[in-house]
Amino acid sequence: MALSFWHKAYNQLQAFVDAKLEGPDTQNAMTIIRSILLGKPEDGYRMWLLCAFIPWARSARSAAKKPGGTAPTSAKLAAHEGIKADNHSAKLIDDAASHLEDIIQVRKAVTEDGSMSTNPLKRKQDKVSRQEQGLSIREWGPDWRCSVMYAILTEIAESTPEEHHELLEAYPRWLSTLKDLDLLEAYQLKPLVDGRKLAKDFDTNNGPWVGKALRLIIAWQLENPDNLNPEAAISESRETIIGLIQDEKQSRPSNAKSNGNNHEGNRKKKEKKEKKEKK
Repeated sequence: MALSFWHKAYNQLQAFVDAKLEGPDTQNAMTIIRSILLGKPEDGYRMWLLCAFIPWARSARSAAKKPGGTAPTSAKLAAHEGIKADNHSAKLIDDAASHLEDIIQVRKAVTEDGSMSTNPLKRKQDKVSRQEQGLSIREWGPDWRCSVMYAILTEIAESTPEEHHELLEAYPRWLSTLKDLDLLEAYQLKPLVDGRKLAKDFDTNNGPWVGKALRLIIAWQLENPDNLNPEAAISESRETIIGLIQDEKQSRPSNAKSNGNNHEGNRKKKEKKEKKEKK
């Protein structure tokens, strides 16, 4: 992004900060964005910090240091090398840049298609959309509000005057929908059951399958926010969970063989060590 457009992001963030949270005009775009994204005292500092690294928002990642590893975003590298950012700040910036495209696509899916409703009578029809929104927020993590603000400011910095106006209508509409659907704290949602209960119900041992099964339970809860029955959640996901368990059991023989080889190798080392000690 050209630095000549950077000021648009700064000016817009200042407008959000200056928006009044009390008074007759509390439902305008500025106030909605501020109330949802700038709710805590420390949020202001974090948003200004993120705004400083918007010029690197679209820059390509560098090569990963280790094979198979994830390369840091250019924004994170700029933060590390430019202001010697601490690990927490660097992660905040890296997450915002990493989630940028995903946030924009999720927002567009709601505001451009009008696919979600806050009407309780229509919620059943829209539960897949509600689930996707909730899972996205969980993926973005506890600092998702910062990442969304980074996306707003990046899009505004790149926008034409007409697009700028449209963005200031779209983002508040999306955020209001998330609030009405009670998804603002979706990242804190706990599964209705724990791993021990799942292992007991399916009469098997704990394993990697448990984490995958719990994610299925969370997805079901997001689809069915008014149903707090853990048995219903398990029943709905039963077939998929059984498949996860079977897949894991099928992969165990090779693991067992590997473990057997390790035990045999350890036994030989122990015998060799004992012979040396006797000498």
